[in-house]
Amino acid sequence: MATYAPTDPEPSSSPVPTAGNASGVLTVFGLILVLAGLGCGVAMAGYVFLLPSLLPPGPTAETVAMQEASRPVMILTTVFYGVLGLAVVWLGIGSIRARRWAWKTALASGWLLVALVVLTGVSYSFILPRIMGNMAQSVSFTTGGLPPSLLTALSFVGLFIGLLFYATPGIILIVVYSLRNVRLTCERRDPGPCWTDRLPLPVLAFWLLMFSSLSAFLVFSPVYLGWMKFPGMSDLLPQPARFALWGGGVPMLAWACRDLARMNPRGWWLSLAICLAGCLGAIWFGANYDLLEVIRAMQVPEESLLVYQSFEKGAMLLPAATSGILLLGYVIWLKRFFPSPAPA
Repeated sequence: MATYAPTDPEPSSSPVPTAGNASGVLTVFGLILVLAGLGCGVAMAGYVFLLPSLLPPGPTAETVAMQEASRPVMILTTVFYGVLGLAVVWLGIGSIRARRWAWKTALASGWLLVALVVLTGVSYSFILPRIMGNMAQSVSFTTGGLPPSLLTALSFVGLFIGLLFYATPGIILIVVYSLRNVRLTCERRDPGPCWTDRLPLPVLAFWLLMFSSLSAFLVFSPVYLGWMKFPGMSDLLPQPARFALWGGGVPMLAWACRDLARMNPRGWWLSLAICLAGCLGAIWFGANYDLLEVIRAMQVPEESLLVYQSFEKGAMLLPAATSGILLLGYVIWLKRFFPSPAPA
């Protein structure tokens, strides 16, 4: 009896073994994905358009100015999360219909979410001591001080709870869509070839990351190109550099997504070039990025800047460099799935 191999370029022609029917599980979690996708778009739209009504009575001029300055970008963020929500809805429909692409995409999405949370946690660990020190000064100023050991414990507990909260959806996707009966049910109800069959799971997860990045570039292009001003962000790069970055990066990213979906080795080389450039850009960005000045330019009230008071230029170098290097290392590891063609 043939067994399923994730790296097989084509589905096996052997009869699919029968097993327990997981249609109910696929339907339940498909409905959850549909509701999550719809809720994602509705929540973001409500945040943007209803935020003024949620302000406390008598908001300060600084608070109003900050919200007005960030509203255009928040609208673009709503568009992006709306597109993401529609993708999640379509994934949920595919799960309800027990489609093979939906099963594999949901599983890859779970691994991607967990990996991003872990990457965020590793990067966050470099700036956690500074945040703790700033919080200690802020709390000491307002309440007379807390014991350093208690503040340290609260910070780590908060970090753990936050990471666990964001990792939970990915963990659930991994647990549910890794079930053997779930896979066999999708293969039995959708026996035809599918484009995800030729993608190993690690490559599919990376493709999802690249495609999401491409979508973000397209949605936020007014900000990247300087057509829409966002305080603190619009002047990070000169206009010619922004046009060159967008005009070269977006086509290369689209080309890489296309070739990765076909398991074309050229897609791996393009991905390597993109991630190498991104890693170098992250290092430059981290070395030159002045987080405190950027946040101040967003017209955040001065009393809210206490937490960022030690984040001078270069404070984000280690987090940015670590994220870039780890992602680059993952792309290099993916080379094993793109073997070189045999000599003629």
